[in-house]
Amino acid sequence: MTFDDCKIAGRGSDGMIPEDFQENFSEKKTADSLKECPFPLPANYSLKSPPAARPPRVECHLDQTRFIRHMTYVGHLHTDQLLVELKEIWQQIPDLERYDNVIDLRFHRGNAGWHTVKEIGDQWDHHFGGKGPKRRTAFLSDQKSFSILIKAIRAVLPNQIFNVFTDRDKAVAWIESERRK
Repeated sequence: MTFDDCKIAGRGSDGMIPEDFQENFSEKKTADSLKECPFPLPANYSLKSPPAARPPRVECHLDQTRFIRHMTYVGHLHTDQLLVELKEIWQQIPDLERYDNVIDLRFHRGNAGWHTVKEIGDQWDHHFGGKGPKRRTAFLSDQKSFSILIKAIRAVLPNQIFNVFTDRDKAVAWIESERRK
């Protein structure tokens, strides 16, 4: 199986995805092929070596030894598409509640504002029957405005553990240090 075979992109029924980005999905993957995906460690994307922006997608990679779920949001993702893809990814991961998160937003071109972050949190709770487990989430972003947004969210939602980094290794180190507390 190649790295491209394991990318999680373009799932969900067309009725769940707004028309303005339906044309971005050239290949539909079947449920059986998604189950086989081993969720390899994330690609080493950087500003010098970014992912292809099309199709817009969410990539998911699991570090099963550290229990860290690496998510990379790529391209211009609409909130509705983001939610559809996240929910489908969550359904595929056994023991999802054990995984902390590194969410790479450096290549995301959509709107990741308060509404989007809150809606993801609401869907997380819904996925777990109304009480989603508290997990550590490290965001990777070069945008100062996103850092300010996360600080505001931490003030409003003190039971969540969020932080923002520009470096994946520092984000993983922060998660591991938070676990030791």
